[in-house]
Amino acid sequence: MLRRATLVVRLWIFLIAVFLAPEARPSSFNVQPVRIEILPGRRSAALKISNQSGEPLTVQASVMKWSLQDAKQTYAQVDDFVLNPPIFTVAPHASQVVRLGPRTEQFDAVEKSYRLILSEVPGALPPGFSGTRTVLRISVPIFIRQTPVAIAKISWEAWLEDDGSMTIDAENQGTSHVQFDRLQLTNNGKKTSRTVNQYALPQEKLEWKCNEPEVRGATQIAVAASTDAGDINELLVVKHR
Repeated sequence: MLRRATLVVRLWIFLIAVFLAPEARPSSFNVQPVRIEILPGRRSAALKISNQSGEPLTVQASVMKWSLQDAKQTYAQVDDFVLNPPIFTVAPHASQVVRLGPRTEQFDAVEKSYRLILSEVPGALPPGFSGTRTVLRISVPIFIRQTPVAIAKISWEAWLEDDGSMTIDAENQGTSHVQFDRLQLTNNGKKTSRTVNQYALPQEKLEWKCNEPEVRGATQIAVAASTDAGDINELLVVKHR
């Protein structure tokens, strides 16, 4: 079962500096929900964008295809969704609803992954002013799949590198995403953990480089992962490249 309480912190916020008046107040807006799932019985979604600042806020919306290549996230421009409205202005302390839906009626067995990008459009620069202003860009995951229940299957491997460090691979061999929250490694009672906040998309792989003293030289490693699909526990034999 998805633990939706963990989703509040899943927004990706990119900060971009542009020249503006030193006394200009930073923009602030938030989005609900922070993850979208499109199903045959739920073919559209609505998001609420709230302007928390005291100035009008103009936002441009777009959808990009999202994938992993060599364990790195990649994005591609697509025209797979209808957005209404694609660009809008929100009054101070007000909100705007954005609706979206896929253009296709086909739902594949393997989940498709996208991201809705909400970018603040900065206003005109006052002549003669200098300084910085923070411009916000929020990215919301979108998943399209056939079934309401996400089906994920993670295959794990642990590799000893030439420099003595370890690489943990998590390959999603299922048909739906898995969102990793925390990863804990245990070697003969010695534990190390980290917050990861990453998605393993279907048929794609994540990897984590581990050089903590607790795992160096390990011949087997216990992995405990906290995910939106539940906790995962595996005991791995460490292999040599």
